[in-house]
Amino acid sequence: MLIERLPQAQLKAYRQTPFGPLAIYEDNDYLWLCQDQQVQSLMAKSRPDKLLFSYQQAIVECLPREFNSLLELGLGGANLLRYLLSRHPHLNYRCIEQNPVLIDWFEQFFNPLQQNAEIVCQDAMLALSLQKPCDILLADLYDDYGSPRFLFSHEFYQACQTIVCKQLMINLLPANAQQLTQVTMLIENTFNCPVETMAFAGLRNRLLIVHTRRAQ
Repeated sequence: MLIERLPQAQLKAYRQTPFGPLAIYEDNDYLWLCQDQQVQSLMAKSRPDKLLFSYQQAIVECLPREFNSLLELGLGGANLLRYLLSRHPHLNYRCIEQNPVLIDWFEQFFNPLQQNAEIVCQDAMLALSLQKPCDILLADLYDDYGSPRFLFSHEFYQACQTIVCKQLMINLLPANAQQLTQVTMLIENTFNCPVETMAFAGLRNRLLIVHTRRAQ
């Protein structure tokens, strides 16, 4: 597996941030982005637009056939940004990222294709109320070895409902089955729509997908 190559990679950059330590490791073929010693992103240097994790591949496979705008909560290593903008260069792609170091590193290390996206440095929960409507809303967030607390709040999904037009996607890192059930119920009660859940071999990630009433 690619992750097994990490111990042989060289440290390229390191920053201690209020959100935890961040590090980039590099070998001849890949860049790894790590937070709290956990791999968060992986980029193939020869194919920056390639998706290397199964849950990311599932996200793009589940996108609607037609959409013009996407709002992503959480920049990370910008895997989906590179992939989607390489195939849809006119896509209105907006991203909210709280950690300014990740935004700086995107420009320095993770944007070799020089793609343009609107990136806002702000807390995702606070920024939602200021966003204009979007076709797709994707929450791909990480905090304290799991998902941030506001993903388990009714207020978050109420805010999502006001702006998402076609599809809501949550990349959840539940600590247990109860957390997955909690979030599923919150979404269903807010959107009055069924939630599709996808699991991935060897990963804690659960992808939750809702096709909103507006898209039907």
